[in-house]
Amino acid sequence: TQYAVEYAKTGRSKCSAGKACSAQIQKGELRLGTHFESEATGHNMTKYRHWKCTTQKVIESINASENGLGGLDTLTEEDKAMVEADLEKGFIEDGTESVALAAKEAEKQAKLQVRLIFFEGVRT
Repeated sequence: TQYAVEYAKTGRSKCSAGKACSAQIQKGELRLGTHFESEATGHNMTKYRHWKCTTQKVIESINASENGLGGLDTLTEEDKAMVEADLEKGFIEDGTESVALAAKEAEKQAKLQVRLIFFEGVRT
């Protein structure tokens, strides 16, 4: 598996982040390409996802990869610095995964509050 970051050349690709995001990747948006050989056909394939939809697991794979991340030299200095910082941190701050985890935690806290209010009402 090889990884490369680039700006989308067209707006035809869909994000391959699964349930988290399946939106179109617009022309010019920063995206991550994962190049691999299909087990079913033996052909080389590339799946794309928005850079912000890159998960911790994928970043771990990139960091562990012999080839690292290709395409950094094609990015603006600002985007290159952001990508390098994300790789160093091991996650993407305000990325799709972070936002989903925060929402899940907020939902959990809200349910806990409802239970506390219910039990307080039962005691009085």
